[in-house]
Amino acid sequence: MSVDIQKWKAEAHENAAKTVANMLQHPDSLDKVEQWRRRYMRNKASAEARLKTAVQSQLDGVRTGLYQLHSGLHEIKEIKQSMNEVDSMCKNVEYLAEELHTVRECQKYQSKLSKAFEHLNLIFTVPESVKKTEALINEGKLLLAHKCLSDLEATRDELLFEVHKMGQEEEGAKPDKTPLYQYFEAVKKLSLIPLGNSAGFVLGRVLSTVRSDPAKLVTALRIVERETRADRRAQEREESIGFSVPGRPRNGERRQSRIESLDMELQDRLDDKMWLVKHLERTRQRLLDDLIVVKNLCQPCFPPSYNIFDRYIKMYHKSLSAMLERFVLEERLDSNECISLLTWIKEYKGTDLMSHPELQIDVEFLGRTVVA
Repeated sequence: MSVDIQKWKAEAHENAAKTVANMLQHPDSLDKVEQWRRRYMRNKASAEARLKTAVQSQLDGVRTGLYQLHSGLHEIKEIKQSMNEVDSMCKNVEYLAEELHTVRECQKYQSKLSKAFEHLNLIFTVPESVKKTEALINEGKLLLAHKCLSDLEATRDELLFEVHKMGQEEEGAKPDKTPLYQYFEAVKKLSLIPLGNSAGFVLGRVLSTVRSDPAKLVTALRIVERETRADRRAQEREESIGFSVPGRPRNGERRQSRIESLDMELQDRLDDKMWLVKHLERTRQRLLDDLIVVKNLCQPCFPPSYNIFDRYIKMYHKSLSAMLERFVLEERLDSNECISLLTWIKEYKGTDLMSHPELQIDVEFLGRTVVA
């Protein structure tokens, strides 16, 4: 180490001598010696200050690192002590669980009492809610009546579900659900008879209802949609937890609503030799009027998913085909009647019926011609 220092000193003296020799090449340079000396002193002082700052910064960093290491060591000791305490506490958990068995049973009992109290409040309001629902049905407020009925059914289903859970949790004989069914018998009758008949009556007379009171048809359709969603939820609930909601699904109120029949009574052919011509003309007029009503009045009332206009077209087309085929098979038509029938069939997709400007039906959508 000392040899290196001596070597560095020698190199420094040699470099300094060369620098001084270069600076004092002329006699006039002696006047600038003091100026050069002050400049080198300033540079030296600046370098020493930078070196001191760098060393001080390094010392501060080392001091901070040592402090953090000391703090980390202290925290590690604390964590180790806490882990030992947790470990000792966990060893006693098994015994603690046995000691808290009574508390757990008490909590279950209190939870059941709380649910029973809530259910009692619901049960006591059932008769009043049934009377309110009946009054709403009698007043024709079917949507509000269905809302009340849905709340009653939700109460019944919640009580039955609690009984269902008790049967799964407890061993031995299953709880008897008969008292609940008997208590909510009035709710079942409401859903099947007054409200179901009212909605079914409207849906069974779609065309006459939409002509006189479209709002009543919309109300019935909204009830059907609610029932469809309720059926779907009940099915999902049965698949997930095995609880079957009574009265679901309701097959009486499906999207496949009852539609008025197309068939019309025939006049006695013995009374009028032109019976077929009149019947076909009457059929054309009624079919055209009905389809115009369906397109202009029914479509705004029905949800788009029903495709009610296309559904009516298919249904009328099928029913009309069956009626005409019955004429051909069951009636003994003379030559004039056969010509009248064939002429009517030929004009079936014309502008007087299916291609009428107000209908704008794609006749290719109908498929084969009736009785073709």
